[in-house]
Amino acid sequence: MSENKFAVIGEKSISYIFRTIGGDIFSPSGEKETRKTLISLIKSYKLIFIFSSFARFVSDIIDETQSQSFPVILVLGDSENDEFMSGKIDDSVKRALGINLNLD
Repeated sequence: MSENKFAVIGEKSISYIFRTIGGDIFSPSGEKETRKTLISLIKSYKLIFIFSSFARFVSDIIDETQSQSFPVILVLGDSENDEFMSGKIDDSVKRALGINLNLD
């Protein structure tokens, strides 16, 4: 795994800010390429940021990695009214604390 490196999956225009702090940027097009990219990155990185517009294609893979120490996959919201992100936060809180935040 890449030591002291992290990956970002997202739109190039948003993701470039992560490059300035040492991240490797990936901007796949479509569901198939996003799945292929994430599977490849899981083998190489300890920390992966993925924007929610891409994470919705690979939520099953993200869920599978939750029980592992590495990689840590963090989903970042693309917009203020991001329904996918709200659902993920609610699921995480429910799993960790056993309560529902009802973010709807």
